[in-house]
Amino acid sequence: FQNFNKIFRLLYVNSDTVLSIKAEHNDNVRLINKQNFEIYKSMLRPENNILRLSCDSIITKENIPIIISPGDCAVIAVAGIDKNDNKRFIILIHSGFTGAILDIINKTINIAKAFYKFNNSNLSAFVFPYIAGKNYLKGHEDTRVALVKSNLEWHRFLTKLKNGVGVDFGKKLESDLTKAGISFQTSSIDTFTANSKNLLFSQTYLRQHNLDESKRFAVGVCLDNYS
Repeated sequence: FQNFNKIFRLLYVNSDTVLSIKAEHNDNVRLINKQNFEIYKSMLRPENNILRLSCDSIITKENIPIIISPGDCAVIAVAGIDKNDNKRFIILIHSGFTGAILDIINKTINIAKAFYKFNNSNLSAFVFPYIAGKNYLKGHEDTRVALVKSNLEWHRFLTKLKNGVGVDFGKKLESDLTKAGISFQTSSIDTFTANSKNLLFSQTYLRQHNLDESKRFAVGVCLDNYS
């Protein structure tokens, strides 16, 4: 909690509880408001001030610090304003190969629209570091590979490699943002290459080199106290 809190202190955010996404590698989306946040706290009981919530996407208008420590998956932060009350909201999406297949970006945005009023063109997003397709090798026996091979939209995100197929799921997610009309920026950092230089973290790199898991990096987001 103290390490996570360093991020939020730099953003002048003080909170007695950090909401941590416990990624499911699925398309489970949760909308957090004041009422259900208190219910989650009473049910799940934060450990060391960290409330771990199983999901892959969170939508909220609350000034709740949200944290996630990814392995190689993409983390996407989306910000917007609800025209119903002119209050800002934030969305944090975790997605790897499976999330991209399940169209988690569009699903999350559609759920947000069920509660908030906004146009996609007024949203802005940032894509944090993820593993490049050339380093994300999947064998031909992977049923997900067979699924996307039959989908023409996925063909430009697949690369034939010596032992299987390289899957550029991050580029597919960026394509989904573009198709949805959401402007975004990206770090353009490959976690695999960064880990080879002792920067950031890549679960794939560590497994391929039979190394023990090192410290992960964390992505933290929060609406400020003036929203």
